Amino acid sequence: MSGLISAQEKQCTVESGLAYLTWQLARHGWQVSTDEGSGRRSARLRIISPDRLRKIKVQSMAFSSPSTVMLDPSADDLDFDVLAVTINAKSDVPTCFLLKREEVFALTEKDPNGPKYRLVPPQYRQKKFEDRWDEVNAWPVGFSKQITPDFEADLQHLVASVKALMREVDMATTFYAAWRPLVDDKELEQRFGRSYATRTLNDINKALKREMLLSLCRLWDRKRDGGISLTWVLDRLTNKEFKSYMIEKIYFNMPKEFFNSTCEDFCSAFSVENDINDCIRILRLYMRGGENHKILESARGIRNKFLAHHQVIEPETPIVQHGQEDFEKFYNDMVFISNILMSVVCRTLYDPLDLQRQLAKCASHFWKNAQSEQFLKG
Repeated sequence: MSGLISAQEKQCTVESGLAYLTWQLARHGWQVSTDEGSGRRSARLRIISPDRLRKIKVQSMAFSSPSTVMLDPSADDLDFDVLAVTINAKSDVPTCFLLKREEVFALTEKDPNGPKYRLVPPQYRQKKFEDRWDEVNAWPVGFSKQITPDFEADLQHLVASVKALMREVDMATTFYAAWRPLVDDKELEQRFGRSYATRTLNDINKALKREMLLSLCRLWDRKRDGGISLTWVLDRLTNKEFKSYMIEKIYFNMPKEFFNSTCEDFCSAFSVENDINDCIRILRLYMRGGENHKILESARGIRNKFLAHHQVIEPETPIVQHGQEDFEKFYNDMVFISNILMSVVCRTLYDPLDLQRQLAKCASHFWKNAQSEQFLKG
């Protein structure tokens, strides 16, 4: 029973020291998360600096009274950037000593009773190591691991997203080209009039418009759900560091005869910067606060409540259904964005309007010969 109580007390000491350390770091602006690798006397933290530029691995050791810290036998085994030793951890006034990795290695001594090294209380209980919270913020960036955004992974995901965007826009364009004569062709309307065939014509109209709207809405699905997420695309394009990285990659991947001596010349020659800014401008119109945000929200509402599935309970707030003009504006803007992104991100000439013209010609032949049973009798 005493052994169980002793183990519980030790665990309580570890958690108390960890809680004190976490509280001090958090109140000084550091973002704190627990890492794997906790032991009987220790726990490990990963902390991110207030400016989000540094990531530091902290090893927390906690004791009820000043005690010897046992460490692995070599510097390569010291898997931390900072050692935090908290004594009197369960008291009202714990004390924490913070030592950088190189300071720990300089002060350790060989344990005479085994292969490990040790840090005895007189070595770490020095005033210069005590509660040096403000010093952590001032430690040079080179001391800890730099946080470098994984721009290459983002670029690869962006390329995949833009290619998926092209496929969805192709699908929307296919339905749009087949559906548009149902709006414009007055002769078609007269040929069908009030007939049995008109019922099927109306069903085709609804089906084509439904599939077109579903394709356009899928462009705005969330990234975490595996969607294309134009919201995420906008976030990447407005990130100056990522945009520079993307342009550099495009620049260096182009054949030599296509570019000049500087990336600025390349951007000027190929209008990449202007194209990106045009894309950003249009995407922002559909974000919250933008003048076209209500169009997107209306399309999403129709998709979620009536097209993708039907709700058992009617929505509390009626869904505003925008007119034909807004619907076509939504389609044309998505076509324009896909054109720009395929050119800038995938370096591919892509013109959905050319596809639309070809499909519209096919649709015109089909609808030109479509007629109802009343027309045949006449």
